[in-house]
Formats: sequence, C-alpha cells, structure tokens
Amino acid sequence: MKKWIAAVLVLALALSLAGCGRRGKKADEDAAAQAEKKDPVVEVAITQENLWKYFEYKEYPSIVREDNGRISSVQVSYGLALREPYTAANLPQFKDTMSLTFTARGVVKTGDFTVDYDTLRYTGTEYSAYTEDVTESLAFWPTGNRTYVWTFGVYSETNISYLEDFRVLSVSGSIFLNNN
Repeated sequence: MKKWIAAVLVLALALSLAGCGRRGKKADEDAAAQAEKKDPVVEVAITQENLWKYFEYKEYPSIVREDNGRISSVQVSYGLALREPYTAANLPQFKDTMSLTFTARGVVKTGDFTVDYDTLRYTGTEYSAYTEDVTESLAFWPTGNRTYVWTFGVYSETNISYLEDFRVLSVSGSIFLNNN
C-alpha cells in the first residue's frame, strides 16, 4: 500500500511539474504576442518631476561668416534636447503639447573683444555690461528632437551676450516618442 501511495504521489508531482512547464511556455508566448501588439508610439506626460529624465539643456551655436569666409560672430540659441535613447515620433497624427516656462539671467556686454569662436571664450575691454532677468516660454519641436529654441546669445568683436542660471519654472503637456 505504501508503494502504491508513493507511486501516486510521484505521478501527481510529475504531472504538476509538466503543467508548470506548459504554463511557463504559454506565458512566454503571451508576452511575445503582447510585444508584437505594442504601439509603435507612446505618449508621455511631461512634468517638473520627469522633465530631466527625458530632456537635457542645450546651447545651439550658429556661426555667422562674412562673404570672404571670415567668422564675424556666433549666435547662440537655448533650448532642450531629448536624451538618448529617446526619439520623437515625428508623425503628423501625433501632436506634441509640451511647453515650459523658464527663467535665466541674461548677460549683455559691449566692448572691444577677441573671441575664440571654438570655445566662445573672450578677452578684451568692456565698455558697458549689465544683466537682465529673462522669463520666456519654449515648446517641444519634434523635428530634430528638441524644443523651439530661444535666441539670446551673441559672441562678436563688439557684443557679447549669453544666458546664465537657466531654470525651469513650470512645464505641462505631453510628447509622443517612438516605442522601441
């Protein structure tokens, strides 16, 4: 009788283990089917708490050349760019609504400057200098995976201006990202 009970218990254990294996395989098949069904685009609500997870602060310099090819100035725009590995969906049916308000200190100097246009470091004589508080808004611009930029910076032989202490005051809306 003991052998018969032991045999039944062994058979029950074997059947339950086989059932677990089938359930594990079924779960794997369900996960694969779910992955195939996932949307190619995901909407992400952007908040103060998650802004820096998705974006990074950027300065976008643009070289201005004279007809002879000499660099006469560099203009700098300020904005945000999506962090790696995120990419914007950039599809017409998905409309990003993210906007933010930022504050910064604008520094403006006039004088006689020598500018290293590669590093934007400068030396020279200042004739005047002042700072101004800047409060502006930016909106997400999916083409190029960055925000609309705010142009303020200039580096030239007579004018230097740039932003310091860029801080986000508020952010709202959402963006559409590729769901890779």
